[in-house]
Amino acid sequence: MADLNTGSSYPQSLAVFDGQLYFSAEGDSGGYELWTYDTGTDSAWMVTDLYPGGSSSPMGPFIYDSTLQFSAIDGISQNLWSYAGTGDPVKAFTSTPTEIWDYSDAAVFDGKVFFEGYEGITGAELWSWDGMNAPSMVSDINTDLSSTPGQFFVY
Repeated sequence: MADLNTGSSYPQSLAVFDGQLYFSAEGDSGGYELWTYDTGTDSAWMVTDLYPGGSSSPMGPFIYDSTLQFSAIDGISQNLWSYAGTGDPVKAFTSTPTEIWDYSDAAVFDGKVFFEGYEGITGAELWSWDGMNAPSMVSDINTDLSSTPGQFFVY
């Protein structure tokens, strides 16, 4: 595998998508970004720099609707991003919740993605997204504070 950084690249959050390995790593330009490794060519490269001059810190990658999904920071907020394998990743949605707090625990169930989303009125609660429409809050579990759901799994 290629040396991504003259120091250590600290690769993490690995996922296989479309025959390639995707991961978060720190390159020589500084900051964690989305990288890919192709075993056929034995080469690695940065997919894109979502937060130029900063660290987008991609995490929690998973496959949904034939695309690679991951959480990353664009310098303004943390959002869910979608990558089809070519071009640049795009924000999966631009409406509520205002931030995705912890997409590393997302679970796909019954055709929807369930995750911890945050918006200013209810705080961090359970949200779902069907891949087409705006995400919606499943329930305001703790009406006084954030419920901060996590550790999702399908049984």
